[in-house]
Amino acid sequence: MRRVLTAMVFGLAAVAGAAPAPKVASADRVVANPSKDIVVVTDRDESVKDFFRRQRMVVGATSVEKGVTADFPHLGDVLEADKPVTVFVSLPAWNDDESLQFYATRLRIAPPAAAVVKLFKDRKGDSRVEAVFRRDADGLHHLVGYATRRLDFYRDAKANETDGFGPADLKFGPEKK
Repeated sequence: MRRVLTAMVFGLAAVAGAAPAPKVASADRVVANPSKDIVVVTDRDESVKDFFRRQRMVVGATSVEKGVTADFPHLGDVLEADKPVTVFVSLPAWNDDESLQFYATRLRIAPPAAAVVKLFKDRKGDSRVEAVFRRDADGLHHLVGYATRRLDFYRDAKANETDGFGPADLKFGPEKK
């Protein structure tokens, strides 16, 4: 019901001359930065930098293994979920709010798109990962990719030599000229 009402509101806004309804994500493209240490799934032909700047994101450390108990799920549980799962994430960093810097938090994660599940199943390497989540208007988080380096949006302005940008350049909002 909520989705129907949201669609109706966006549809009416578009007819009234306001911003058009957001594109429904098909999650079908895997994009990476030049260093290949940030990998995300998107529905658009865009760079990693543009992907982060156009939406509210959270990046934090977690395990891609399954949780030991049902009370303490990990990303492995999310990858098999058919309903939202709450996951513990260490050292989360939000790209839209500097005040949201914690040692750890719990995020409610929606079941991921098939392309995201495939991305994680095909992933090689350590069981710990900097998971990349997109936060929607209702506060639900969507797993969209991973990073193999720490992304501290507010404390790390140093540009990566290969990419030409640093974590501070991935903050939500229009790029500053």
